Amino acid sequence: MSILDIDQAVDAMRIFNSTSICLNNAVGSGKTRVALAAIQAWLNTGVIDHAVIFVRKSAAYLVWAAEIDDCFPGMKYAVVTGDLKPEARAAIWRNAPRVIVANWEMMTSRADNVYIDALMQQ
Repeated sequence: MSILDIDQAVDAMRIFNSTSICLNNAVGSGKTRVALAAIQAWLNTGVIDHAVIFVRKSAAYLVWAAEIDDCFPGMKYAVVTGDLKPEARAAIWRNAPRVIVANWEMMTSRADNVYIDALMQQ
């Protein structure tokens, strides 16, 4: 059984084959799952080495981590939020799994941006 329905699979392929796209589907239509399927495909084909997904803090664990656990159990990921001490965040960035879910706060943290920039250069 596929984790995506036909419409979600079409959206995932659109993402995979695009340089930019906006998924503006209805709430509950599976946008998170579609995005993760595209990310998994990019990782599997070597298009990307890592993915950093910036989301609101409440969605980091409740939505994205839960969806990865439920639908992509082999996907190696970590969640980075401002709740973690700077040393713990640094350790995650330095030993980055293939996917990092981070809250938007990390984009404004100078210390975290050093690691994010380094990761994106790999």
